[in-house]
Amino acid sequence: MATILTVCTAQVPAAVINHFLEESLQGSSYAFELFCILQAPNQTGVDRKGTKPDIQDFPSGFQDKTEDEIRHLIHEWIERNGRAGGISNRWIAVLDSNSMEDSTLVMYYAMKKSYWNETHGQPGVDARIPGHARVCEDGYIWWKWRVPFRFGFYFWNSITSCGMGALELYCRPEHLRVDGSVDMDTCSNIIDGDIEDPMGRM
Repeated sequence: MATILTVCTAQVPAAVINHFLEESLQGSSYAFELFCILQAPNQTGVDRKGTKPDIQDFPSGFQDKTEDEIRHLIHEWIERNGRAGGISNRWIAVLDSNSMEDSTLVMYYAMKKSYWNETHGQPGVDARIPGHARVCEDGYIWWKWRVPFRFGFYFWNSITSCGMGALELYCRPEHLRVDGSVDMDTCSNIIDGDIEDPMGRM
């Protein structure tokens, strides 16, 4: 089992958070409570096996925090509280002001830059880092996507299961909607083999 620490950078109503938690279970028959709501940086007790959709309204301690601030606060939280229960140090999920309007969340995924260099520093291999990604001072590449609620678990599971193939698929510009979210309907059909990958990589 795994859990992703999930924070709110806006004052997201409990009804929206519960809707997200419920929707994220609908996108896959294998889905479980993946997302662990972290209300504030100093919170110690969390749902290490994933938060169930019975959240009540709370003041977010992450409101208006930047990406870098969130990343540092999550790192510090894990340093203090540990990763027992399967809490990931490579994934972060964020509910923001857009989440209330279009039922999407932001998902971040990290990979060691040294590992990227090892696997892509070969002749004939495209070494460019695809998609919306940053190499940060922690030595990791951090990718960022906006994903519909109902594909939250599926998105995590596909990258966990399919690795760089799924990650690269989600980074293709043609699979981004006008609102900036990933076209998960098309991507999931490609991953599931219901439609052929035009680039022949999946």
